[in-house]
Amino acid sequence: MSFPRATLVLLVGLCARPVLADGGGWHLDASSYEWLAQTQTRVDTSLGTVSIALDAREALDALDVGVMLGVFAHRGPWFVLGDFFYLDLSFRERTPFGKRFSSVDSRTRLTSLPAYGLYRVYRRYRRGLAPTVQ
Repeated sequence: MSFPRATLVLLVGLCARPVLADGGGWHLDASSYEWLAQTQTRVDTSLGTVSIALDAREALDALDVGVMLGVFAHRGPWFVLGDFFYLDLSFRERTPFGKRFSSVDSRTRLTSLPAYGLYRVYRRYRRGLAPTVQ
């Protein structure tokens, strides 16, 4: 982990700590999930282009590390949504270039950490129904 990335993680952790430590009515839901999409990649070389396609099964076989987490927290009119995923894939694909370059080794890392803060400005209750979010 490089210095700027480590600093960012530390700052986010320090900012989130007082909110989560409050304990005064924050409701937290967290879940893990799977995202199984087909991946298509093209690598241009001096000899030509190598096309690589991974379907869901091949991606699971090539998966070295994978973490996917979603978080939803709310307190009164405040909402915090977060999503984190990290994937590390490595695989080998055959090339059309013959014996000289018979395969391509590929390693892909994907990281995403979006976070959203929301504030509810208006709420309308239907008659006879209790609110689900306090």
